[in-house]
Amino acid sequence: MENLEYYMIAHKDAEGYTLWTIPNLELPVETVVKSVLRNNEHYVFVTSSVEDFGFGTAYDADFSLPSGSISPILFNVEIAKETFKTHIRNARNELFPDLDVQYMRALESGNQSKIQEIVQKKEVLRNITNMDLSDVTTLSELKAKWPVDILGKSLYEM
Repeated sequence: MENLEYYMIAHKDAEGYTLWTIPNLELPVETVVKSVLRNNEHYVFVTSSVEDFGFGTAYDADFSLPSGSISPILFNVEIAKETFKTHIRNARNELFPDLDVQYMRALESGNQSKIQEIVQKKEVLRNITNMDLSDVTTLSELKAKWPVDILGKSLYEM
């Protein structure tokens, strides 16, 4: 392989996770591979870029190919769905402290309607990851499921 410009190197770490390396284009291929793979691990060259490293664990390469082969990137939508739910949980968790403060203020003032409103909001947040993702087959479809009406601007919008 002469030119690494459009490739990444993929290999597994000791725990079995796929590691992605974008090679230094100023070095010969052999030097890049040796520096990345210190223990002569099995590796493949990947021909396209990962769409979103925020979903990095959902991507893999075909390691059944001989070492040094060119592999397409494989995408596991089920792993991406779990990652998506983790992103939602992280965004949701940022909203709870403010709701807790609002709840305490409503409790102190005896505002029962505000208390009920906050309890309902917190319940919606707790159940937010129970959404139906069964129709999702691509990363774009998954990102489009972001609950903007509840969590605000999508994490995936620039």
